[in-house]
Amino acid sequence: MGRLFAALSAPQQATLASVASLCMTPFISLVIHEARAKIDMTTPSPTMEFSAEAAEVCARSRNSLKLFEDNQRWVVGQLEFYRDKIIGAHSDHFLGNTWLRLARFLEVDLSLLTYDNTLICTSHSAALHIGMEPRLLLSDSGGAYALSITQQMGRRLGALGASTNADGRKTFASHATGRALNDSEVRADQCYQRAFGGHEEPAFSGLLTDF
Repeated sequence: MGRLFAALSAPQQATLASVASLCMTPFISLVIHEARAKIDMTTPSPTMEFSAEAAEVCARSRNSLKLFEDNQRWVVGQLEFYRDKIIGAHSDHFLGNTWLRLARFLEVDLSLLTYDNTLICTSHSAALHIGMEPRLLLSDSGGAYALSITQQMGRRLGALGASTNADGRKTFASHATGRALNDSEVRADQCYQRAFGGHEEPAFSGLLTDF
């Protein structure tokens, strides 16, 4: 993790840094969540303290890697969460804001991020994997909320021994380039209708896209 963030902090990787960090969040959460469970049982330390909210976010982010094998939600619960908490939150936030009703068809509520023309992330999949409450993240206080959680995660990684001065093999971030990144914005319902044979359940298409 130290080598990863050292590579992403290089000036030439500024474009890549935010996207790569977003995609790596559930793996960072996995490291923190599992290490926290082990270390807190043996050597509790003030530097390892997490707020209850940060611990919950970290656990949700880590669990998101299971996707359809999440034994808390299982498939049906995962579909309901994706439909109601993620697709619903984004649609409510980004659609219906234009005062001119005739122009509302131009509004979009889903971002697609590609690397070298390969889809690597959507705003919906990012919302699932970072583990933060979607509606709170999209609110006016969303920035402060996200900053508080990520700062705690950073401090915990440091307490675990992550160092940007660590020696060792380079991570993918040293070889990737921001020039290969591209983003676009679309309507989620239209995008998901075209995916996987136009399944009638948008959340199912959204989760398969993430998978």
